[in-house]
Amino acid sequence: MIGYFYRRILYMIPTVFLVSIVTFIIIQLPPGDYLDTLAAELSDSGGLDTGTLQAAA
Repeated sequence: MIGYFYRRILYMIPTVFLVSIVTFIIIQLPPGDYLDTLAAELSDSGGLDTGTLQAAA
């Protein structure tokens, strides 16, 4: 029984590491960041104009 838990813990370490790496890569793939995306959406919807967005930045 102890061997089973030991093996599960050892398998958990690389699994968590790989999931972290994949998650980081997926988050970094899209261009820009959240603020750029939000500013583009507000500008497209007519919520703010470009001058207001640049003044706020």
